[in-house]
Amino acid sequence: MLQAIGRGKLTRFLGKTPEDAVTDCVFGALRYLDPRDAGVYLHWIIPHSAIEDVDVETVELWPPRQNGREPDALLQCRKPNGAKVRVLIEVKWGGYTLDSQQAIDQWRGFILPQIGKIEPVHAFVVDKIDKATYQIEHDEAAWGSTKDVSIWRKSRVVISWHDVARALQQRRKQPDRVALERLAEDVLRTLRALGKRPFDGFGRTHAAAAVTVPADRIVFGRHGRQFKWPTLDVQWTPNLALRISFDGRYHGPATSR
Repeated sequence: MLQAIGRGKLTRFLGKTPEDAVTDCVFGALRYLDPRDAGVYLHWIIPHSAIEDVDVETVELWPPRQNGREPDALLQCRKPNGAKVRVLIEVKWGGYTLDSQQAIDQWRGFILPQIGKIEPVHAFVVDKIDKATYQIEHDEAAWGSTKDVSIWRKSRVVISWHDVARALQQRRKQPDRVALERLAEDVLRTLRALGKRPFDGFGRTHAAAAVTVPADRIVFGRHGRQFKWPTLDVQWTPNLALRISFDGRYHGPATSR
């Protein structure tokens, strides 16, 4: 699936790719990596301190429902000192967002009974961070202020698919870990093919000189009256901040990057 999507062999299906297929592409392959390599990959894409140095021991996609909810992935990890870490992952793709109480129901079903025995991480990989965060905070407020809420808040991490793509692109490459690097490259290629390209900033433009984009004067009339908007010029160079002028007058100093 990674190769087929990443190399454009399923082009006509890309716009309708279900989140389950994406979940399998991004997290399913962890089952075939060395536990240490799987831990490195996991921390690349889920930046939580609890999984900074872990071995991934088991990977279960769509585990049996608990408390009426089925998360997308449940990972059992272990730190060098033997401490256990449980990573619960919920994936949302496209226009889908969290249902009411979905996040907190997952927490209560898969994490809460194990508190004191494991270190928890509850990760949400979504398209719309603001919507997911709003729903999670709404659920938290309904739960009330308790010690369990405090633990849940510290364990949570909400990231976007663009964040995942950027993390893989900017990762510290490890050529001696061949399988790990192959997976990272294939997942990154797949996310790009699905439109989740990391934003690299304007500094990567290859323009050799300033680019000027003039806008024609806009004239419109109503009841015999005419109005004119000033000309807008936009200039940009690879190492120069954006400058905007109205009729030749630049507003705001340009700053170096």
